[in-house]
Amino acid sequence: MKPIVKALPYLALAAALLTTACAQQSASEQTGPASLEARADKPTPEMHATVKPGAAVEIAHTQRAAVGPGDRGTVDLTITESYSSGLLTLEASGDDGISVSGASVSQTFQMADQSSHKWSVNFGAEVEGIQYLRIRATATPEDGPESGRSFAIRVDVGDITKAASQKTTEATITPTGEAVIIMEAQETIE
Repeated sequence: MKPIVKALPYLALAAALLTTACAQQSASEQTGPASLEARADKPTPEMHATVKPGAAVEIAHTQRAAVGPGDRGTVDLTITESYSSGLLTLEASGDDGISVSGASVSQTFQMADQSSHKWSVNFGAEVEGIQYLRIRATATPEDGPESGRSFAIRVDVGDITKAASQKTTEATITPTGEAVIIMEAQETIE
């Protein structure tokens, strides 16, 4: 029994040293928020980046002027692609309240050195409110597979605040305190 009693202080010292060594981490091993912020701009093999699938194309847009129902309007697009060569094909279409016709239905650009392209899309507005032009971009690089991406371009037709206010319904507060919208409905049982 005496050998165990004599070894007890050494065992306690070893346990204390192991606990201290495990509790200390180098700066590269820290996983708290401060260390993540410090490493955010320096990708490492352990970090993963999520890349959006599809064509490497971005679109910025501006609507030239306000349009009302029955009017024609124009949206100017700036298309930025990230390819060194190939073809970029764009096709425009509209929601039910908007139509695209004529030469601005489709456009093809030669891609070169990750450049930007300008395209004006003419549309006819039939319904007041917020409408959307749909743009389909298809990139066909010379050295890779074809890929596509779709965009929705917002177009304001008429007084959008009036159109938006007509679509809202007042919420009713239930006895339990929940806000609900009650709408009319008909049910047919056959």
